[in-house]
Amino acid sequence: MGQFRKYRIVLLLMLAVMWAYPSALAAGEGVTCHPEETFTAVFSLTANPEKAVTALLELEYDHDAFELISSSMTKTGKILLYGLSGNTRFSVPFRARRFVAAGSQTIRISVLEAVNQEAQMVKGLAFSSCTVNIEPAVTATPTPKPTATPKPAYTDSPASDFEYIEQNGSITITKYKGSDATVVVPERINGYPVTELGKEAFKKNTKLKNVVLPNGVTSIGYEAFNDCTSLTSVQLPDSVASIDYMAFTSCTSLTSISLPNNVTFIGYAAFGMCTSLTSIQIPDSVTSISYAAFMGCTSLTSIQLPNGVTFISDYAFSNCENLTSISIPNGVTSIGKEAFYDCISLTSISIPNGVTSIDSSTFYRCTSLTSISLPDSVTSIGSYAFYYCRSLADITIPDTVTYISKDAFIDCHKLILTVHKGSYAEKYCKEKQYKYKTK
Repeated sequence: MGQFRKYRIVLLLMLAVMWAYPSALAAGEGVTCHPEETFTAVFSLTANPEKAVTALLELEYDHDAFELISSSMTKTGKILLYGLSGNTRFSVPFRARRFVAAGSQTIRISVLEAVNQEAQMVKGLAFSSCTVNIEPAVTATPTPKPTATPKPAYTDSPASDFEYIEQNGSITITKYKGSDATVVVPERINGYPVTELGKEAFKKNTKLKNVVLPNGVTSIGYEAFNDCTSLTSVQLPDSVASIDYMAFTSCTSLTSISLPNNVTFIGYAAFGMCTSLTSIQIPDSVTSISYAAFMGCTSLTSIQLPNGVTFISDYAFSNCENLTSISIPNGVTSIGKEAFYDCISLTSISIPNGVTSIDSSTFYRCTSLTSISLPDSVTSIGSYAFYYCRSLADITIPDTVTYISKDAFIDCHKLILTVHKGSYAEKYCKEKQYKYKTK
């Protein structure tokens, strides 16, 4: 049976294959407009740390005045911006008509003062191959002198510690590039609300210990905290509705987590291999336990599934070696293959009425399982369903069962099946020479 286990491990590793980094992003910090002569802009380019960002922009204008800082300009009017991590400020003549940008970039223009018609035209036509986001005009005000205030329990991490994209008026964090052990994601960046934690945002950050996400975040992306082996605490706001695939996989120091009441989706292997996880609170809004959601959570001893759950997917609690009890709600109609594979401490379990089949290897090597109750709704028992359940002494097979795999009860040495006289199960026991008694 090592072949089946190897296949499961290989499959999980395949799920963990890294996706390519997204294209380089650009975000603007502000614009100051001088109607009499120039349209001045400040841009901040955030680069993939492994690749320098180079954007070639061609300037078409009919005015001699031109100023460029931290970049270079050729006689033909080309501006070359070299992989910048900070801000680049440059002035564009007010009669300039457009920029042409190489590649797909997103540049935000903040208008801080009134602009004349020519500057507005530059603002509207500037970036022919870019996404242009224009913020509402505001009036600049002097920075007030700081006053002494009580230190808050948590201080927002600076926006400069994050890479992010702005789209449709909201911010998605794409990467944390700081080095703090405690990270407090700010509620807003550049005036826009932070609503998503993007894929792999904190992946393999072994320094990270505590994370606080702001209210407004609705989604935690694919592998967002995958392999954050020092992470012990995560505070999720009530706004979170989705926890994507492998979001917390292999967070081996995470001991507990409470999921907000709005969570409706937990992706496959979301908490897989969280080997220190001892407790988790799942809200009633969750209706399914996804593929390998808690696979390999070897410290998890018990779990209460909410009443709204109707589906327990393949490998959901596989290799939870210390799981002794689990309450399966009455609304569950399907339990996937290997759902409780190698749960060697599980002593008893009750299958609710409505479940129609015990899938292959569902209780494979549950060596401490002594009893199990099968409802009348069950019609089939798959291959290796109770393989090596060596403590299992009795199962009552409903007379509704019309199929039992030939190897469903292999190496269940203590097992005596209770069957209905004249049923398919009685015939099966006779053919396989299993011990049984009738009722």
